[in-house]
Amino acid sequence: MSARLAGTNTKKIEAALSQKTQEVDDITEKCRSDLDAERAERAKLEGALEQLRLKAGGEGKVVGDLKAKVDELQESLAAESSSRGKLQDTVRVLEKTAAGAPSGGGGKSGFSVEQLELQVNSLRNKVMCNVCNVREKEVMITRCGHTFCKACIDERITSRARQCPSCNDKFAATEVAKIWLTE
Repeated sequence: MSARLAGTNTKKIEAALSQKTQEVDDITEKCRSDLDAERAERAKLEGALEQLRLKAGGEGKVVGDLKAKVDELQESLAAESSSRGKLQDTVRVLEKTAAGAPSGGGGKSGFSVEQLELQVNSLRNKVMCNVCNVREKEVMITRCGHTFCKACIDERITSRARQCPSCNDKFAATEVAKIWLTE
C-alpha cells in the first residue's frame, strides 16, 4: 500500500513537474519572441535615426548656402545703397542748380528747368541698368555691345539664361567685360 501511495505521489509530482516545465518552455518561447520583436524595432529605429542624421547634415549644407547667399545680398544692398546715395547727391546738386536758374530759360545755360530735368532723366536712363533700373551699368556684353549691371548679368550666367536682355543674342561668360563710367 505504501508502495502504491508512493507511486501515485510520484506520478502526481511528475505530472506537476511536466506541467511546470511546459509553462517555463512557453514563457521562454514568448520571451524569445518578444526579444526578437524588440530587436527588429531597435534596428528600425536605428535606421530612422541614421536617416535623420543624414537629413540634418544635408540641411546644414542648405543653411550654410543660404547664409552665404544672405551675405552676398547684404553686400549687394550696401553697394546699391552707396550708389543710390551718390545719385541722390547728384540730383540734389542738379535741383539746386535748376532752382537757381531763371524759369524763363534765360540763365547761364539758356535751358528751362523742365528741359534740364528731361536731360537729367535722359542721362540717368543711360547710366542705370535697364533690366533692374536700380543699379548702375558696370559690364558690357562684348558680342553685342549692350551694357547692364553686374548683378543682372551674373544672375543670367548662373541661371544659364545667357541671352542679352536687350537683343536676345546668346553670349558666353567670357564675353562679359567690365566698364567704367567716369564723372
